[in-house]
Amino acid sequence: LLYTIKFEEVVIMANSMVLEKISTRQLLILFAGNFLVLILLFIAGAKGPKPTNAMTRITKICNDKYHQFQNSSKPVDDSSCPEVIKSLEEDNPRLNGNNLVFYLVLPTDKYPELEMSPWFQWMITILQLKPKQDYRYQQRNKNPVLTLKGVVFGRHGANDFWRPVHTSDPDTFLTRRVTCTTDLQYNLIDCDDVALFELGSVHYSHYLINIQLPDGRGQHYNKDIPPLQGIDITEIHQNGGFTKVWVAQKTLICPVLLVATILFSRQVGKCANSSPLLITKIIQGLGVVNVIYNLPLEYLSLVADVPGLRVWYDCCTGLFYAATAVLWLLFVGEHRMDLDERNKFSNYWKEITSILVCCCVMFLFDVIERGLQIADPFHSIWATVTGENTARTLLIVSACCASFYFLVLFYLMVRAVVSMSRKRASLGNVG
Repeated sequence: LLYTIKFEEVVIMANSMVLEKISTRQLLILFAGNFLVLILLFIAGAKGPKPTNAMTRITKICNDKYHQFQNSSKPVDDSSCPEVIKSLEEDNPRLNGNNLVFYLVLPTDKYPELEMSPWFQWMITILQLKPKQDYRYQQRNKNPVLTLKGVVFGRHGANDFWRPVHTSDPDTFLTRRVTCTTDLQYNLIDCDDVALFELGSVHYSHYLINIQLPDGRGQHYNKDIPPLQGIDITEIHQNGGFTKVWVAQKTLICPVLLVATILFSRQVGKCANSSPLLITKIIQGLGVVNVIYNLPLEYLSLVADVPGLRVWYDCCTGLFYAATAVLWLLFVGEHRMDLDERNKFSNYWKEITSILVCCCVMFLFDVIERGLQIADPFHSIWATVTGENTARTLLIVSACCASFYFLVLFYLMVRAVVSMSRKRASLGNVG
């Protein structure tokens, strides 16, 4: 590696580039300083709060006799529910499944002073079905389709009124595919957890979840779902303390990266007698992407509802990986001594095309999944067979492109090492 650096100094000096003034000692000092900063950041992360927090809550059951939720999607909670059902353990002929609404207040309705925080950044909920252990139930389908209607409401403070987090069509039902297993020996029924919804920001202090499962009698809804005694909901969010540490680090690092990028660009601009090398150009681009990625935009979520921040950071992460992959490719490729023409992107069009295809495919996947969740938090690409096949196809295509890139990168690394060894041997023979 040191020989390569020294040899690169000679090549760069001939081209009057900015890196000619960096010696091996300076590079080692710079590397040691960066490594020390990384260690400090890792220590801060290890000693800081854990990244996520989760809590599982039992939903309450309301007998919505007046169909206020079904007809107008009005919020159902303790104050508006006509009759709260304690349990569905016993069969009750007077209960109609179409009138049952499962509701839950987050973080809790028992202690109104406890509130959610915008520092949580995002929230994911998982639905846990609790089937009755009914010996009369006969499993006809191991992967039944769960049909439900879900609405999320939010409010600022315990004295505020509930307002819909998203606009939902009252006649539209959601579907989730569930995997259920039955133990005939002990008469036990167990169903896997399913994703319910995902919010890209936690703008409200309290959230109300209303879920209704349409009755399958006389219809095709939920015919293969086992009888339920209740529903549990697991809520997962980013820890507020972790977010504060993360934002503090970005607030400190972003100005440093900005200054470093500007100084590097100014140094490159002084070399007006020659055009910048490809490696120099991609380093500049990587610096710009790093600055954009480390912008502490989380501050915006403290004053406004910004559900698209996760999609934004996913795009920035993809750009960073793409720029890093191109940098590796050019750094290895331009070190080949047997290369006839240098400093041309056309020499690497196949590899760069694979990087672009991989990034475009992952961007499309992210838009279909998290992008649509900005408008509809209950959307999931995995909810239908078509969506699942589409998602798997996109992931397979991106994996193939990434595999092709790493194979070519390894091949170029081998060729670069072999060509430099031959060049060193020929120079030794001349001496």
